[in-house]
Amino acid sequence: MTDPFEDDGITIIRGSTADINRYPSSLARHFIKNILGLNPASTFISDESSLDHFMIESDDVSREIFLLYGVDVSDLGEAALLVDIFERIARDGIMPPALYQQD
Repeated sequence: MTDPFEDDGITIIRGSTADINRYPSSLARHFIKNILGLNPASTFISDESSLDHFMIESDDVSREIFLLYGVDVSDLGEAALLVDIFERIARDGIMPPALYQQD
């Protein structure tokens, strides 16, 4: 479901978060901070958010994800959806215990 809101006369429609919300928000915050290099409090992600939506400084983000979470996402490519990455981390990855907590 979309969430329209207006700011200065411009209507912005946020994408659905139904799929991304299946994963602990602590995982999303950790990923946003440690992989995307952004402030989780000011970063909105949706089911359609992909790696190429963000200015990532690393030449090999797949390697960074592997080193941090223990999953290979290189086959997903540079346009990998974050929800697909979160699925792999939750299913096959190494998540610090704090990331298992659902808020």
